[in-house]
Amino acid sequence: MEQPGTQQLAGGHHVQEYEIISELGAGAFGRTYLVRDTALAIRVALKEYFPDRLARRTPSGEVLCSNPDLAQVFTEGRERFIFEGIAIYA
Repeated sequence: MEQPGTQQLAGGHHVQEYEIISELGAGAFGRTYLVRDTALAIRVALKEYFPDRLARRTPSGEVLCSNPDLAQVFTEGRERFIFEGIAIYA
């Protein structure tokens, strides 16, 4: 298994109606992918919460906290990440 923070989604992987084309970039708190919206047939960017030091990916692609002692930090960070995305488009 790869180390936390090194696992990106592969091209062709599906996240709901989005098909991963490639990774555009990664930072301390997440990754950004170029994806194809299969419902609208357009390309868009998709941001994923994946904090380097706290995350691991399951074989199915789910992002989980890699350190049970820091689960609250991970969860609170994810909530802020989601809120930021909602606030930008509200």
